[in-house]
Amino acid sequence: MKRVWFLPIALVAILTGVVSAQSTFSLGFSGPTLHSGNAGQAWSGDYNATLTSALADLVQPGAQGWSLSMSADNAEITAIAFEGSEAEGSFSGGFKKTELTTTAKAGSGCEGKNGAVSAIVLSFTEDRRLGAGAIGIAKITAGGTIPAGGGSARLLYVDGCRGAGQPVDNNITEAGATVKPELGALDITLKEIVSCCHSDVNKLNVGFSSSRISSASPYDGIIDPESDPAVCDGDGGEILVAVSEGAQGSASVYANISSQNAGGGAQGWSLAIAVGGEVTITSVTTNGTASAPAPEGLFSGGFNKTEAIDPAKPENGTDGVVSAIVLSFTEARNLPAMGTESVLVINLQEAAPQGAADQVGSAGFKSGLRGAGQPVQNAITVDGGTQKACNFDTASIDVRFQLFVPQIDRFVRGNANDDSKVNIADPIWIINELFRAGPKTACPDAADANDDGMIDSSDAVYLIEYQFMGGAEPSAPFPACGEDTTGGTPESCPAGSTASCE
Repeated sequence: MKRVWFLPIALVAILTGVVSAQSTFSLGFSGPTLHSGNAGQAWSGDYNATLTSALADLVQPGAQGWSLSMSADNAEITAIAFEGSEAEGSFSGGFKKTELTTTAKAGSGCEGKNGAVSAIVLSFTEDRRLGAGAIGIAKITAGGTIPAGGGSARLLYVDGCRGAGQPVDNNITEAGATVKPELGALDITLKEIVSCCHSDVNKLNVGFSSSRISSASPYDGIIDPESDPAVCDGDGGEILVAVSEGAQGSASVYANISSQNAGGGAQGWSLAIAVGGEVTITSVTTNGTASAPAPEGLFSGGFNKTEAIDPAKPENGTDGVVSAIVLSFTEARNLPAMGTESVLVINLQEAAPQGAADQVGSAGFKSGLRGAGQPVQNAITVDGGTQKACNFDTASIDVRFQLFVPQIDRFVRGNANDDSKVNIADPIWIINELFRAGPKTACPDAADANDDGMIDSSDAVYLIEYQFMGGAEPSAPFPACGEDTTGGTPESCPAGSTASCE
């Protein structure tokens, strides 16, 4: 009987010289890189451990298995699982062991830290390998606390973390051989957010808006993208302005003072606001705000010096405005102790005619700007004493000018009543609108059955002839929803006017 020898494919490849080079592998992480909150507040995030493969010309290229050892700086890995990862779909009858660790090999980067290990063999019976590119090979949860003043955390791969078995190193198995991967890391920023809404120490804050605010509620109307209503730092808001092509858009930015029972309310203030980006200041005024003379505002016999600054002055180095207000020297005049009031308006224009690209300007509080007098510090006077708004250092706004693209709704010509079909009801609708005070067609183009640019009795006749007398069908868009190809405008079929075509 002839004896036949079987050799592992990996060994055959080596003996026959088919292997030209090993594939290269790198381990990394994906997931959120920013967590924010109050100092001492817990944070947690879900992450993926990833394996990125650049496959070489092998008989069996691709990872057949791997062992992972990972840890965290200024954070803890609190959960790890192979289940739910992208690689799980390639697993069939192999080996998997994934667990958190509390011990480590002496001298490893895992000592004294909570880490995690994972050992995977995709299959003992089938040819199962991962393909090229980045693939998630484990699901991880990591977390910690926000440090005072902010800080950072890091997820990283380190050899030597130890679960129930021996210390684990980071290795990839390809074609039965061990390949050392490049070890990556993920840096995570931890941002402390100082709450300004309900501070027991500082009961004032500021912010910007696109229109005048006069509200009995603190911080009401101030633009702030922060989702946590207890933060109120006024940082990173945006005013959007749509501008027709070739025009130069303009916008008004209102500066506001908010008080959460700050004594008897603000009696005066000095504000310095830097303006930058692709905008110019056309004017600055207190008109139309609480700083205006009564009865429009609260000013009466006080002091008002409001002006744009000279950006060429060394103290400035930027465009901006300053405003010094005392509401009255002779009367008890002050902003409400509870509420939000606009006190200044900065009028801006985009730097160049509007094209396809957005133009963005910005405004933010910046002490030390100088007008005609001395450098101005941001401060608010309450009960004769000087106070600082909690968020003078963070409050800012962007003004984004965008190209206005007219929106024209899709419609079916002849479907005047917008009921998803063209039938006898549509000419009746048109007659009712024209002669019987019936409801108007929301999309006028739909009622213009003969596409002559007008809505009149001829459209009703046209539809009757089409439906019952063998007349021509309406022009496009018909019979399906579509856009007007013969010069429609936003007025002829406004956005949102044809529910039947949504």
